[in-house]
Amino acid sequence: MGREKNKRDCIYKKKLLSRTLIGLKVKILLHNDPSLRNIEGEIVQETKKSIIVRKNQGEEITILKLYGLFVLGSESGPSVIVHGEDIYGTLLERLRRIRKRRVVC
Repeated sequence: MGREKNKRDCIYKKKLLSRTLIGLKVKILLHNDPSLRNIEGEIVQETKKSIIVRKNQGEEITILKLYGLFVLGSESGPSVIVHGEDIYGTLLERLRRIRKRRVVC
């Protein structure tokens, strides 16, 4: 059972990374900038190097992708922990990376 669950989570993670991040719920677990830790909100904009998160109070904050550890989730599926390296780059670059080197689950 554990192996099937792990495989299912891996497939879901790849599907999540294969789409735009806009609209996903996010929580920053770790970041090089300590003031960004434990911020929760919704991703409202995505660039190659950063995401803009609207916090629950309505404030928008820019966060660099590369230096963080994030929990991403949507309304329809489970939450997934991803490294900033996995979401770094444009959607097209992420798709190429997933196809080439297989994202680590």
